[in-house]
Amino acid sequence: MAISSIHIEAGNIGFFSHNDRSRLTKNSIFSDEKNFVSCSSKEAIKIFKEELEIRTQAYLKNHPTRKKLHSKTHTHLSAIVNLNAEHTEKDLKKVCEHLEETFDTKVLQFSIHRDEGHVSEDGEKIKNYHAHIEFMGLNSDGNSIKRQLHRKELIALQSATAKLLQMERGTNYTKEQKQRPKRLDTYEYKEAKEQESKTKRATQKNLKTEIANLRAELKEQGAVRADHARLEALNRELEEQIKNKDLSLEKLQYLLGDKDRIIDFLSKENEEIHELKTENNDYIQQARTTWEKFLEAQEAIKKLEVANESLNSTNESLQADMSRLSAINSQLKSKSNEKLTEAQEAIKKLEARNESLNSTNESLQADMSELQANMSRINSQGTVRLTEAQEAIKKLEVANQSLNSTNESLQADMSRLSAINSQLKSK
Repeated sequence: MAISSIHIEAGNIGFFSHNDRSRLTKNSIFSDEKNFVSCSSKEAIKIFKEELEIRTQAYLKNHPTRKKLHSKTHTHLSAIVNLNAEHTEKDLKKVCEHLEETFDTKVLQFSIHRDEGHVSEDGEKIKNYHAHIEFMGLNSDGNSIKRQLHRKELIALQSATAKLLQMERGTNYTKEQKQRPKRLDTYEYKEAKEQESKTKRATQKNLKTEIANLRAELKEQGAVRADHARLEALNRELEEQIKNKDLSLEKLQYLLGDKDRIIDFLSKENEEIHELKTENNDYIQQARTTWEKFLEAQEAIKKLEVANESLNSTNESLQADMSRLSAINSQLKSKSNEKLTEAQEAIKKLEARNESLNSTNESLQADMSELQANMSRINSQGTVRLTEAQEAIKKLEVANQSLNSTNESLQADMSRLSAINSQLKSK
């Protein structure tokens, strides 16, 4: 059973094609189990470019004086994780989620390799179960994650990985106060294992024979110039390895022995190079467009700076006016407070007077109510008496008429008596 380990290093665009096996892998010596990859190298590169643009813009927004990322910033990081045979992509995804949550990154591609290993001195093939996690080297603010990876954070990451994968944690050298051994990355480790298992080194003659066979095969299949160029590049690479005594005969025969696989690989490499060139041309065009926009932005900034100077001058004038207005406002507030006090006193007097008037009004209201009640009673009684009076008047009028008639009769009688009296006096 393997010991838990996670190692983070700077990423490379070629790692994506290594992970999905679209590029030839020297140590792929097993075929009994299937590998796993979350997405193709082409998809991963697309995601990387999109995320790089987003996070770069975030960085420039947070650092207005900067025009681009620092040239030494690691925008792509790669983690290599030890695994056991039973581990699946679900297990590895837990580690991916932990990386994203802990370092505010985004995982671009992750893979599990079950086909790599090395051959021991006894000729036994030993499988190396491991995983690769490619992720952004910038957080959502565009800051470098590599600069956050201090010893404390790396120790915590080792412990978390062991817990998530339910594996035995490797030695904590800081805790046990032991000297840390030199760390070999995956590629250095593979090379060391190959060196251990070499019993016979390949020679230039061996290489020449294999390359000649491949040239003949390519010619027979009508390969294009690019395929031959790639083969020559591979030949130079292997010649260098032989020169440095880094290539065994067994490895050379494995690399070049399967002609169909090599030819297929060369074709894929040619297609991949063409795609990368196309993508590179697109990127150059985008860069040119971005540069033109940058120049336009600089011109706009100059205009804004001139406008800003004018605004600063206006602002200073406004500040002076504000100071004067503030002094006037203080004076007005002082006078306003005096008037307010007088007004408050007057209001209190008016409120007291209003209360007195309200009391008097309530008393008058009560008297008015009583008078209205009395008037209602008087009106009711007056109506009855008026009717009686009218009837009495009518009777008096009748009696008056009778009296007038009697009076007239008496007047006539008085006239006659007066005449008779005058006559008597004269006698």
